[in-house]
Amino acid sequence: MKKQLFKKASMQEIKQSSTVGSRFVDAKYSYINGYYKAGESLVATATNAQYSDDKDPLFYPICFNYRHYIELHLKSLIEEAEILYTKMDKLGYLQNGILPEKISDSLDSTHNLLDLLTYFKERLFFISISNEQFPKDIEKYIMQMYHTDKSGQKYRYHKNKSGKLHFPNEERYDIKNMSLIMEEVNNMLWAIDSHIDHYIGMSNDLISDMENEMISY
Repeated sequence: MKKQLFKKASMQEIKQSSTVGSRFVDAKYSYINGYYKAGESLVATATNAQYSDDKDPLFYPICFNYRHYIELHLKSLIEEAEILYTKMDKLGYLQNGILPEKISDSLDSTHNLLDLLTYFKERLFFISISNEQFPKDIEKYIMQMYHTDKSGQKYRYHKNKSGKLHFPNEERYDIKNMSLIMEEVNNMLWAIDSHIDHYIGMSNDLISDMENEMISY
């Protein structure tokens, strides 16, 4: 019998297994955390590597994982912001006008970090409760990632569709510095995420109270 690539793990193999999929776990956040932690782990592996052959090839998956992490987290923030917007609209709490359109259902069609950042900043304005703005330093880092790889393909393939190498010349980058900056980005995006989630919870409570009052009448 041939070995299986995706072999189910037994309880005796628990230390060498990974558990995925559960109705108790938000799959979206598992993906977001997974790509960030993969970038972190690869940086640790690369910086501890003794030889260039073990270190240098890891640069591409490091950047890919960090870039994809940013993409997934921005998409998640957009979805959460639109959920909060809908609830604030129901409560009559919108202060900055009407959102032109919702895009949560079409986010899979883009990998453009600039577009995603723009979409989220726009929604942050419409759900603003105390004139919150997206942090300038975090925006700068996200834009730096965008400008190094606008198409989202540079760290996935060694050449572009025209057959030109993505890295034709030798370059050297400080990946430890990259990991420290990405830690800042990660901490801030989760802080924003938590902030929005807090207001979603508050909105749910207010909507529930409002609906209960209507029933009582």
